Amino acid sequence: KLLKWMDPVSCIEKHEVSRRQRNPETGRWIFHTDQYMAWNKCDCAFLWLNGQPGSGKTILASAVIDEIQGSGEAGLQTLAYFYCNFRDERTTSAAAVLRSLTVQLLRRCKHDDWITKIHKQQESNAEEDLVSLRKLWKQQSSRESCPTDLGYLRKLLVEASTLVHRPVLLIDALDECKDYPDLVGHLASLAEDARLRLFVTGRSEADIREAFFDLPTVSLKDSAGQMKEDIHVHITEQLKNQKRLSRLPGALKKTILEKLLEKAEGMFRWVQCQLDEIMACKRHIDIEIALDNLPEGLYETYDRIILAIKQRGRSDDQIAQSCLLWLAGALSPLTLDQLNEATMIEVGKSTLNPKRGVIDPMDIMTACGSLV
Repeated sequence: KLLKWMDPVSCIEKHEVSRRQRNPETGRWIFHTDQYMAWNKCDCAFLWLNGQPGSGKTILASAVIDEIQGSGEAGLQTLAYFYCNFRDERTTSAAAVLRSLTVQLLRRCKHDDWITKIHKQQESNAEEDLVSLRKLWKQQSSRESCPTDLGYLRKLLVEASTLVHRPVLLIDALDECKDYPDLVGHLASLAEDARLRLFVTGRSEADIREAFFDLPTVSLKDSAGQMKEDIHVHITEQLKNQKRLSRLPGALKKTILEKLLEKAEGMFRWVQCQLDEIMACKRHIDIEIALDNLPEGLYETYDRIILAIKQRGRSDDQIAQSCLLWLAGALSPLTLDQLNEATMIEVGKSTLNPKRGVIDPMDIMTACGSLV
C-alpha cells in the first residue's frame, strides 16, 4: 500500500522495447572498457556515459541492464533502473526518478527487513536508522501526498539502499528529465553516500558536465572506433533481413554500407532514417541519388523528412501534423489506435468524427515516416 502510494513509474516496457531494438552483437565493447570494468568491480562507484543525440545511449543502457541481470552475480546484487523519456511525461520528473528507484529497492527487500523494523522503532520511540522511512510511513498513514522534495527523496533512496545487497542503480537519458539541473547535484555523491554503484547516461549538457566534473566517464565521441563497428553490424543486419533491402544487388548493398558508414559519425538514429528513406525508393537510381545527397546530421535529416511529407500532398501533411501534435502533448505514449482516435476529435464537438481518422492505423506510420 505504501509503495503504491509512492506513485512509482515502471520502466519495464521501455526496457523491453529498447532491448528488442538492440542487435545482440552490438554494444559489447562497453563491458571491456577500463571505466566499466572498474565500476563493475566496486561496491561503491559512479559512471557517466555521454554522447550526442541519436548515438545509441539508451540501447547501451539496456545492454548494461541485461548484462547485470544475466551475469552469474545477478542474485548477489540488487538492480533498480529508470528510463527518462521525453515522450512519456511521467518519466520526466526528478521526483519520479528518485521515488521509482526507491520503490524498486524496497520491493527487493524481505518484508520484515524494513516494515517490521520501522514498527519496532516507532513503538520504542527510538531514534535509530531508517528515520526517513519512518517519516514516510507516517505520511502515508496520515494520507498526505507522496513526497516531491528531492533532498528528502534522496535520503529515502540512501536508506533503501542499506536494506539490499550490493545495490546498483541505472538512470538513462538524464537530460530528458525536465528538472535535471535540480537532480544532478543529488546524484554526484550518491554512490559514495549510499555505498552503491550508479550508472547514468545522457547528453553532455553544461549543467551535467559541471556536476559530474572529474567523475569517471565514458564518452561515445571518444569511442568512435567501437561505435563504427556497431553501426557496421547494424547496417549489415538491415541489408540482410529487411525484405526490400535484401533484394538489392550486392554492389548496391556495398555502396549503401560504405556511404552510410562514412557519414554516420556515430549516430544510429541518423543511419536508420537513411535506411528508411532508401527502403521507400522505387528505383535503383533513386537510391544512388539519395546516397549522393545524404543530409548532414539529424536536424537536416528531420527537415528533409518534414519537407517530403509536405510534398506528398495535403492528406499526409494534415495527418502528420495532427499526429505529431498529439504525440508531443500526450502525457504517456499512445498506441496507433489511440492516436487515430485522437485525430477524430474536433474542437467544439462532443462526438468523434470518424471521417477524420485514417482507414488503416498503419497509414499513420506511412504519413509520418521516420518521425514516429
